Amino acid sequence: MMRIVALAFLLAPFVATAEPLVLSLPVACRLGESCWVMNYVDDDPGLAARDFRCRPRSYDGHDGTDFAIRDAVAMAKGIGVVAAADGIVQGSRDGEPDGVYAGGDKAAVTGKECGNGLVLRHDGGLETQYCHLRRGSLVVAKGERVSRGQALGLVGSSGMSAFPHLHLTVRRDGKPLDPFTGQAASEGCGQAGRPLWAEAPPYEAAALYAAGFSDHLPSDTEIKADAASRAPRRDQPLLLWGALFGAAPGDTVRLRITGPGGVAVVDHSEKLDRAQAWAFRTAGRKPPAGGWPPGSYDGEATLTRDGEPPQLRRLTAEMR
Repeated sequence: MMRIVALAFLLAPFVATAEPLVLSLPVACRLGESCWVMNYVDDDPGLAARDFRCRPRSYDGHDGTDFAIRDAVAMAKGIGVVAAADGIVQGSRDGEPDGVYAGGDKAAVTGKECGNGLVLRHDGGLETQYCHLRRGSLVVAKGERVSRGQALGLVGSSGMSAFPHLHLTVRRDGKPLDPFTGQAASEGCGQAGRPLWAEAPPYEAAALYAAGFSDHLPSDTEIKADAASRAPRRDQPLLLWGALFGAAPGDTVRLRITGPGGVAVVDHSEKLDRAQAWAFRTAGRKPPAGGWPPGSYDGEATLTRDGEPPQLRRLTAEMR
């Protein structure tokens, strides 16, 4: 018996064990400032959509985590996609155009829903998949070994993407895992689990990520293209808009504009009636006779949800 124990002890160092998968943020951005979680993994095995906290921050069958950036302007400047963990490139695709699905051509992405992207293979039957990268941005090839944090490409909007973002899927033996619990998505929401993140991204119940002035009713296409505020003009309508990720029924969006001397120009509140991964609201007024008085105009966009601290974006514009 003693000899068997000793032999087992001597052999132990030679037995290979798979290291647990530990993930870093796969986008070179600052969460809450230049990127936001738009959708979580759907952990509801039925027809409903529930994130790991059993909230509707997902959609039915969504098998990954979506990290959105501000707009197409940010995409054009280039925001890096990086390896969330050490791995080997199992396969990749590049050359698919950006914005096709958002433009309404859904048939063009059939069979190529991921768009430009790649799969990294890790130990223990684990893999990570990175989707919707910008056309022509991939800098790694099949068979290449990459390290955590190494550049893979740039955030884009290729494949089945309605907004510039990175979709990250984690799988074990081909089955999606939720990186916020380490459990299979099919296990259902509310699992305790252990996150796969080295430092788990803060949970975002919703994100009021941008607000701006405009002289006309902007379209969703305009805001997704460029979410910058526009300088108002005295002879044009004065509007304020706010855009958010993760809208839920019961959310209230309040839009206020205060003119020179603290005079209220606009004060509009609206309660949202449905869940949306992305939404925006606008309120404003036509100019009075003779145009808007010159001076400073302050805008406030506020998102309120029961049980959550309100989110507020302030901005100021000069009317000359």
